[in-house]
Amino acid sequence: MNNTPLISPQELMQYSERVVNRFIAKRSIPYREKEDVQMYIIEKYIAKQTKIENSFLGKSKASTFCYAVLNRMCLEVIRKEIKHWNLTDEDKHPDSVSHGLNSEESAVVNDEIRHLDKLIQLFFDEAAKVKLFIALYYRLEIRNVDIEDYDCDYITNKLSEVLDLEKDINKAELFNAFAYAINCVENKSIKADAVRMWLNKNINILIKRLNNGCRAEYDKDSFQVLFEYYYISK
Repeated sequence: MNNTPLISPQELMQYSERVVNRFIAKRSIPYREKEDVQMYIIEKYIAKQTKIENSFLGKSKASTFCYAVLNRMCLEVIRKEIKHWNLTDEDKHPDSVSHGLNSEESAVVNDEIRHLDKLIQLFFDEAAKVKLFIALYYRLEIRNVDIEDYDCDYITNKLSEVLDLEKDINKAELFNAFAYAINCVENKSIKADAVRMWLNKNINILIKRLNNGCRAEYDKDSFQVLFEYYYISK
């Protein structure tokens, strides 16, 4: 049995700093919070290290896999804390900041992003809806253009207000909001549970299509990481 960790403690420090610096450069994290956020994700990684490393399937570099895990942990901190941070221009790192992925990792991620975009377009008339509701499900910051792609009358229907959801609402409240929005826009009368099944079905379809032909081996966690990269890139 191989008990060698995927990354060394030194690499964990380096990767976590790169992840946090990337979000500082995008002004998602105040520079003053850098050390606290970095230590939080390091401690969380160490606490879950056995589970994380047991889930590694060897389909990518260990460094790429661990970077993706740390990136997701950092996103969780941002979602939880961003409303308590008062971001200003002074919070941006004054010197050069690593933007995260190296050239090889960026090429791999960008290729997967393009592939995911093509797969989402295969939903045709529902493509905008699928993209919007997955982004909402993952609590990402939603752009009005994506709401408009789903509902051209979104201003009249006050859809921006309907979908301006608190980050910490539970899943029952989340799907109730989804059902309300869909019923308003599509003149339907569906329940929250039906929306949940629809969304889970389409996420599973995307994961299956991503894994088609042994191209990759995504699960729901790694799919979420890829989708977040995809949505931010758009």
